[in-house]
Amino acid sequence: MSLNLRLADQLLETSRYENRAVYLISDFQDTGMESGDEGWKLAPGVAFTGIDVGARESTNLVLTDVRSPQQLLEDAAEQRILARVRSTGTLYLNQGEVTLTIDGELVDRVSIDLTDRSEQVVAFTTSFDSQGTHVGEVRVSGDNFSVDNSYYFTVDVRPKIRVLLVNGEASDNWYDDEGHWFGLAVSSAAQSPFVLETIEPAELSAASLRQNDVAVLLNVGDLSTAQAQAIVAYVEAGGSLLLAPGDRVDPVTFNRQFAKIAPARIQHPAEMDRDDYLVIADFDRRHPILRPLNSDWLARFQGHWSLLANEDADVLMQFDNTEPALVERTVGAGRVILFASAMDLEWNNLPLQGLFLPFVHETLRHLVQPDTKRRAYHVGDSFTLDPDNEAILVEASDPNGDAITFSNDRYVITATMPGLITANVDGVEVTYAINILPEESNFTRTAVATLYDRIINPDTDPTQSREVRTAQLIEELERPQRIWWWILALVMLLLLAEVLVANRTYR
Repeated sequence: MSLNLRLADQLLETSRYENRAVYLISDFQDTGMESGDEGWKLAPGVAFTGIDVGARESTNLVLTDVRSPQQLLEDAAEQRILARVRSTGTLYLNQGEVTLTIDGELVDRVSIDLTDRSEQVVAFTTSFDSQGTHVGEVRVSGDNFSVDNSYYFTVDVRPKIRVLLVNGEASDNWYDDEGHWFGLAVSSAAQSPFVLETIEPAELSAASLRQNDVAVLLNVGDLSTAQAQAIVAYVEAGGSLLLAPGDRVDPVTFNRQFAKIAPARIQHPAEMDRDDYLVIADFDRRHPILRPLNSDWLARFQGHWSLLANEDADVLMQFDNTEPALVERTVGAGRVILFASAMDLEWNNLPLQGLFLPFVHETLRHLVQPDTKRRAYHVGDSFTLDPDNEAILVEASDPNGDAITFSNDRYVITATMPGLITANVDGVEVTYAINILPEESNFTRTAVATLYDRIINPDTDPTQSREVRTAQLIEELERPQRIWWWILALVMLLLLAEVLVANRTYR
């Protein structure tokens, strides 16, 4: 509202009319009357009249905040959904009810009592058993204003990630086993998001690759040509691959077999002295793998492969000697990440660091799952139903079920009502949740007199506005005349000087 008042004031400030006034027709809701500049006033001479069209009394229960998961993996534990309820009308309500509905079925209802508190947090417990997108609604009842009584959300349940670990140096002794620490990081948790299958290089085949979402090659150096070709075809078809070469890898064979997909060429192994080591000196803090791990990397690397990154690859991490430590490349529909060191204790102590487990988890998730797209918006937000700008056909319906007509080729829409927008993007169903801003449900009002005292200029008297404006107009009209008075005085001085000089010359 402050912006509108400023705009009206600017228009009137340049006006030459004698009577200038702003008439504001509003319900004078507190949130709409807030001003970023408390010292701002209307221009002198501009009068103000407020016309209040709001209801004198109102009752409202509103959901000021709802916390729910956005994405889960199958077989996840029970989830807690929290809803915060507040009474925001001019008349205080202390009784109501909150319900949770998932996919159209009532899960639970809870009574609320705000007698001794300003707000209450309600906790629901539920499970999301099946894969796919689930839609939820938290609803509060007990007031006479239903527009803002619902909060909508979506939860995507995805299958667990199937990981194929090819262990190039398997051993009965856990300390010497190349895949020991990686396997612990992937499957030791009770609610692991991964399903791990471990094989030796001789067992690797095109069939075993197709059965898994991501393949991990740890110190694998004795693959046949047919096996290498199967890996290349797997990646080009959309598979994901994590490479961590160790001392058993031959660089010539590796570069020949994986030239089409590897993010970098491995050149030679570099091993440090006992008392010397490298550390991670720089990493891309914006990358999905490393963004959640924005802390110091304390791991010490005494051995690593010297890498020459491809032109179309991204270096995600670097050692303190500026050599690449982690490199990523997109190949066809697949992704490949190359780690320059081992994932056991032979070349580094990374598995003993607290960052090892989240690093492994985030790397596998990034390789398999696309970045999460925003699916929740507020009324008034504009957004595209084709965030990748690649869709051929997009169809959508609004919360009432009516078809949405697009006026642009980017499929940008503006949310106009709360509810669920359902879109079909090239045959894939996507659901967007639209909610009202909680601030808009605060019905606390500002008195017209309070707003008048805040914005009216002290030099403005509504009964004297004509005289004040007339004085301002006279001053504006006289300002250019003053310049002519000075010019005329200067001319007279020049004439007087000329007469004096002429008289002296004549004598």
